[in-house]
Amino acid sequence: MSTLYYHAHAIPEIQRLNPDTRIVIMLREPVERAHSAFDYMTARGFERASTLQEAFEDEERRISENWHHLWHYQAMSHYAQSIRAFQDAFGVERVGIWFYDDLQRDYVATVSEVLRFIGTAPASDEAAGVPIVNSSGSPRSRVVQATLHAATRNEPIRRAVKRLTSYRAREAVRRRLLRRNELDPTTRRELSPLFAEDLRELSKLVDLSRAPHWLRDAE
Repeated sequence: MSTLYYHAHAIPEIQRLNPDTRIVIMLREPVERAHSAFDYMTARGFERASTLQEAFEDEERRISENWHHLWHYQAMSHYAQSIRAFQDAFGVERVGIWFYDDLQRDYVATVSEVLRFIGTAPASDEAAGVPIVNSSGSPRSRVVQATLHAATRNEPIRRAVKRLTSYRAREAVRRRLLRRNELDPTTRRELSPLFAEDLRELSKLVDLSRAPHWLRDAE
């Protein structure tokens, strides 16, 4: 997402490194993406706002003070300008767009589609064993979560854990410590209008026959 968000800087660098590259973009319903990011930062103890709405209200200040883009919950959920910039730079045929809904519906088929798009040869079990990373949710135990958070801030402990465990194993443990938070309907209802115009513009840039309902409905 950071490459898409910072497209003005990313595109020239990609063109310098490989002007013939193919671009793969995965989009998620914007309020759900923002909610997931908010949960992700909250679970790690980095978010002080009590609700996503409160974080949205504070976002302009955060951006003006150069907070990391992970805190740009609303801004990073606007896609149309960035998608158009990539299509203009690389051509529509070399910008592949998929949706988080595709992964949820058929993970293996979606991964295979992406691999064919970038030109890899088919292989058996090519989508097997791909780890799920950056899961969001609320801690099952605040005490355990606080202990882990303190440990990650201790650099010697952090290095030792990384040396003794794999990234896949650490992510698996972290997922088990989180409880998934469903998006509250009231939050969706209050925040969805903020993305309506962007989704209308996005609907003009993608193949709507392959798009999920949240984008088709925006047309």
